[in-house]
Amino acid sequence: MFISISATVTPQSLRHLVLPTLVLVAALVVVARPVAAFVATLRTDLGKGERMFIGWMAPRGIVAAATASTFTAGLVAKGIGGASKILPATSS
Repeated sequence: MFISISATVTPQSLRHLVLPTLVLVAALVVVARPVAAFVATLRTDLGKGERMFIGWMAPRGIVAAATASTFTAGLVAKGIGGASKILPATSS
């Protein structure tokens, strides 16, 4: 049934949705996500720059893991406190 319904949708029938969709996506990325990150990190010891970074990047799941694994070795080498705690698990 869903295939039959979606087969009747044409690009022309969606044309009027492009601009509102782009506005909604921009509002979510530029306003909603940073506000949510700000509120979520209110009672943490994160600095303003770190909170802004979280609002801009919105790390979660694999993005957070990839970012952590990319920068961990450099942070450990510079002696940044707590950096060794984010080292990926290694198999023996």
